[in-house]
Amino acid sequence: MNCVSPFSEQEILREELTCLQSSKERLKKRVSELEEEVKKYKEELDKALKRASAQPDDEDDVPMAQRKRFTRVEMARVLMERNQYKERLMELQEAVRWAEMIRASREHPDMSQNPKKKTSMWNL
Repeated sequence: MNCVSPFSEQEILREELTCLQSSKERLKKRVSELEEEVKKYKEELDKALKRASAQPDDEDDVPMAQRKRFTRVEMARVLMERNQYKERLMELQEAVRWAEMIRASREHPDMSQNPKKKTSMWNL
């Protein structure tokens, strides 16, 4: 036999209902607080990303001597220039060698017609 009267059972259910409603309200407030917090963090993230993307542009204003590092593009440009200068140096050295050989053959024509037939390296 159940000793609980319908009146007390209703009272218990009402109390449980009010408890659940208050719990629901607290959870709604908590959710709204968390949503505000997420919104604030998103704004901070956007600001940080904007600062990070704007930072390389700021480096263009700083003189090269005061920069701590080169950018990848600058390093590639410097290496390409260095390679071009090296190639030009080799071409000029070869031109100087040929000019020296021609000058030597003009000044000493007897060396080029030596009976021993020395190679052009010996003419130098």
